[in-house]
Amino acid sequence: MPSLSKHLLTPGAWIGRGSYLDKGQSLGTTIECSFDVTSEQVGTHIKGELTLRDGAERHAFAVWITPNDTGTYDVAAQFAGANLEGTAKMESYPNLAMLWGARGDLQVSCAMFDLRNGRGFRGFSRTGKSQLTWEMVLREERVTTTATNVVALGTGKKRK
Repeated sequence: MPSLSKHLLTPGAWIGRGSYLDKGQSLGTTIECSFDVTSEQVGTHIKGELTLRDGAERHAFAVWITPNDTGTYDVAAQFAGANLEGTAKMESYPNLAMLWGARGDLQVSCAMFDLRNGRGFRGFSRTGKSQLTWEMVLREERVTTTATNVVALGTGKKRK
């Protein structure tokens, strides 16, 4: 079975910011997310929440990634009421995935790649006449202690 050594999301807390563009829109809609990545012997679990614009609309999501016997990975995902399954290539960069709904009415394709300050996450989805694309920058959320009783949460940027 393949190993998850090239998996771009290492275990821990992550945050993301980006936008999506629905077919026919001229301006993108801002999105943010926070999620946790946990690795187990049998696979990787990603669980979090995506927020649209000013936080008015929130969507929970969960992804389960497990190696299979063909050298790729099986992926099961839930997002905003949609249940998806598919396959991913994660033994090299970029990490690529193709997902689809059980009825075949929803298809998703996405890629994750390394950036200087985090990970890039780009893709598109299609259902019926609707199509949207998205781009996000994901960063590992770091917890640093500034004193014995104070904890600061940040994005890993060092202060001068």
